[in-house]
Amino acid sequence: MTVTNALGQQVNVTQPFYASSALLSPGLQTFAVQAGLVRRNWGSVSNDYGKIAGTAMYRRGMTPKFTVEGSVEGTPGTAMVGAGGVAQIGTLGVINFSMATSMGTGHPGAQFSIGAQRIGRVFSLGASAIVAGHNFLDVAAINGAPVPRKQLGANAGLSMRRFGTVGVAYAGLDQGNSPNPVALDIVPAQHSHIFSANYSIQVHRMSIYATEFRDFASSGSTNGLQVGLIIPFGKRSSVGVSGASDGSGQVQVQQSAALIGEWGYQAYVSAPNSPHEFAQVEYKSPWALLTAGVDHNDAETTLRMEAQGAVSFVDGGLFPSNTVYDSFAIVDTSPMAHVHVLQENRDAGKTDSAGRLLVPDMRAFDLNHIAIDPADIPQDATIAITTREVRPQDRSGVVVKFPVKISHGAILRLVDGAGVAVPLGSTATLLAAGTTVPVGYDGDAYVEDLNAHNKVEVERPDGRRCSVVFDYQPVPGEIPAIGPLRCLELRP
Repeated sequence: MTVTNALGQQVNVTQPFYASSALLSPGLQTFAVQAGLVRRNWGSVSNDYGKIAGTAMYRRGMTPKFTVEGSVEGTPGTAMVGAGGVAQIGTLGVINFSMATSMGTGHPGAQFSIGAQRIGRVFSLGASAIVAGHNFLDVAAINGAPVPRKQLGANAGLSMRRFGTVGVAYAGLDQGNSPNPVALDIVPAQHSHIFSANYSIQVHRMSIYATEFRDFASSGSTNGLQVGLIIPFGKRSSVGVSGASDGSGQVQVQQSAALIGEWGYQAYVSAPNSPHEFAQVEYKSPWALLTAGVDHNDAETTLRMEAQGAVSFVDGGLFPSNTVYDSFAIVDTSPMAHVHVLQENRDAGKTDSAGRLLVPDMRAFDLNHIAIDPADIPQDATIAITTREVRPQDRSGVVVKFPVKISHGAILRLVDGAGVAVPLGSTATLLAAGTTVPVGYDGDAYVEDLNAHNKVEVERPDGRRCSVVFDYQPVPGEIPAIGPLRCLELRP
């Protein structure tokens, strides 16, 4: 930091700090509430739903270095309540801890978790542990998923800049025998202890990676190696090729649909072990991201159609749009409709018949530039500003108004009693509004805010005055020319 004191002296101060997205500022709070039927056998069975369930989560920043959190979830058969927090330890990193208890089997169960994490520009590491008692149940367990009794995890990463990035990780999972209320049987115990290492490097625009893993829980210590590369082409497309130590290989080609009106696609082929083919296309419309695809895996073929979008109620209006992940803006150009809106100089769509458009993907707490295309504003309208800067809050909307005013203007062609154009330099005053405008070449004067019946007084450069009375009828989108209008001289 460069600090300037009262005498104008500048002092450079270097002070270490650590920041984490898991911490909230003091007084800042977030919460989420969900309710519905639990979806079961996703991807294999259609329309399979379990019991009704509900969850709620709340987080609040208590100090700059401590955030408290709590959660609750319930379904017929059990209820679970948990609490915990995230704390910063100096400039080293953050730790998180929580405890939860469940009721529903006649015997209360408990789950404890603790973790630590540090993310640095050169070296990062983290570790976590979750332990659950035999009687602990949650919504997933009531609907057939086994409860993990012990979960251990650790990771470390090192950035070597232009020489690439290397990382190692360990993940351990132990699940005991659990009753399956869906199939009315027992889910057998599952154990996995996987150690993995990875390396990646970027050469020009191409990315190369390698991953090695070993599962020590399986008989014979199952292991595997995978290497691959990703090559981008164009602005939105890339192709990836990878191979594994078991002889299998994969090829994937994809193109993203980032902006409204763009098409995207994805194709994937894996062979010869466990042949798998997958292809889908997507289209980003102003109201949703539409996806259709087919998946062929061994002898099973799955067709899929999906629509992802959002509906927002803002400023008395209902706005369908693409999914809102951050913040959004409502651009208002009323009463002018069908005006192009630009977000960071990119086309974001056109306002509807009411002159409004929802713009998703706004950056929270950052400066966003919103503009309208002045070429879409007709000649008979005026606008004071075409670009605005907004800084919305997280997961909230802001209304950005561009007031458009219909000018009700016309070009008056003024002549004197002899039919000669009123001389250049004269002034014309609209008596009803009290506005005065100059008279240009050929006696032309542009006057706004006209009514159905109007009276204009003209003052010539030599001080002589005259007046003219005329009718006005607006022409949408145009500035009409009225005249020649004979200006009758006023006697002193």
